[in-house]
Amino acid sequence: MVSKKNSATAMMKTDVRHIAMRTSVSVPFTQQDAVGEGGTPSGNAVSLEQEMIKLSDTQIQYQTATNLYQKAVNMFRTALGGRSS
Repeated sequence: MVSKKNSATAMMKTDVRHIAMRTSVSVPFTQQDAVGEGGTPSGNAVSLEQEMIKLSDTQIQYQTATNLYQKAVNMFRTALGGRSS
């Protein structure tokens, strides 16, 4: 049963095909140190070089996906007899 204090936000299994949710997590999270240069005297452990590399990689992936989707749309337009842009 659902307690009254959590009844507004509690998840309920309303169908036998739903996955049962556990209310407590028994696996504790472990803290891991970031791999990199070890930080700066100000205590900042963010590596700007690593972040810029991740940014450029994300931009390349986005551009590739966008180009792929645009080519698929153009193929559908051509197949339907429309003009491709």
